[in-house]
Amino acid sequence: MREFDSESPEVIWSLNHPSNGLLYAGRRMIQREFGLKRAEAERAAQAARKVAEEGGAPLVAQAESTAQKELIGRYCNIVRENLPEKSEPMDHFVEALVALQEDIQSRSREQNLVQITIKTKKPILKVVRADWHLGNVNTNHRRFLEDNELIEARPYVKTIEGGDFIEGAVLSNMLDLLHEQIAPVKLQRMLLWDVVESQVNHILALIKGQHDSWTTKTADFDPIEWLADNTKLPYLGWGGKIELTVGEQKWNIIARHSYKYNSAFNDTHSNLQLFRMGEHGVGDISIICDRHVPTYHEFLMAGQMRVAMRPGSYKPTDSFQQKNSFNSSLPLMPGVILWPDRRCFIGSSNFRNLIPIIDRMQEDDKLWRDAEE
Repeated sequence: MREFDSESPEVIWSLNHPSNGLLYAGRRMIQREFGLKRAEAERAAQAARKVAEEGGAPLVAQAESTAQKELIGRYCNIVRENLPEKSEPMDHFVEALVALQEDIQSRSREQNLVQITIKTKKPILKVVRADWHLGNVNTNHRRFLEDNELIEARPYVKTIEGGDFIEGAVLSNMLDLLHEQIAPVKLQRMLLWDVVESQVNHILALIKGQHDSWTTKTADFDPIEWLADNTKLPYLGWGGKIELTVGEQKWNIIARHSYKYNSAFNDTHSNLQLFRMGEHGVGDISIICDRHVPTYHEFLMAGQMRVAMRPGSYKPTDSFQQKNSFNSSLPLMPGVILWPDRRCFIGSSNFRNLIPIIDRMQEDDKLWRDAEE
């Protein structure tokens, strides 16, 4: 094996090559071994090399040679010998992080439990809406406005708004959706704020969807949390539990924008699994949005009849759905009429079908007082 020759073309190439240079290899090993920053590791490598050369260490041109490995090992030993014997305790950093964490969490609008009481002696109509997709060229904005008018004209209609309110395409890997937006994202948000402010007395809770969260990814700004903060509406983030008391009857509602265990053969399979496997346990009404499949389903679980609801979408289709062979949706939003004095309910996959019924119930108590659970 040849000794180090500073004039050798092979040695000059080796020392300057980014993967084989002695100094580079020594710095990388020191950086990896001691967790140092690059500049610190380079200074350590320079100093270690100087000491090693003064000590007559053999230097060779081949990066993988035994002699070079021994030399790099000497680099590490020299650095190790000059490290402090004992590091200062880090407890104060952890305590500072705990204080910062608690302060940040205390300022968050997001919650996983909402408790609401509606003082009434008559039934109410609870509507689940989601997947508005305001601003997309395929969205049925006229239908959206018509539904708003139906809701706003009736104080006894309450809504849970389940996310994906705007198209919100801001990421470069979503060019299809970017090209289908007919309104700037800022305008989409302004439309959303206007609707929520006009329906603030109807909305029980806000939930965000992935379209709403893309802004959070790009700018660390959650527009739905900001909206909840300004309107003082409950904000469940991706979802949570709503303990809704209507009159004297309590209803446990578990709602999420999306959940796992979806089935192509059973639209409410995910809803049932949310009761069985979710952190909030079995409730009275299970709500999951996101899939654009309008569904209302009553089922027996744990000895009682319960309800599963999934809203459709005001955007029946788009390029993503077509590309992935999803069927078109319908702009139907499910609803359920809840009794105020007993565990009794009646619902539909289209809340518009329930409007004449709830209107009559408000006028004539006999229509609902004689109903059986």
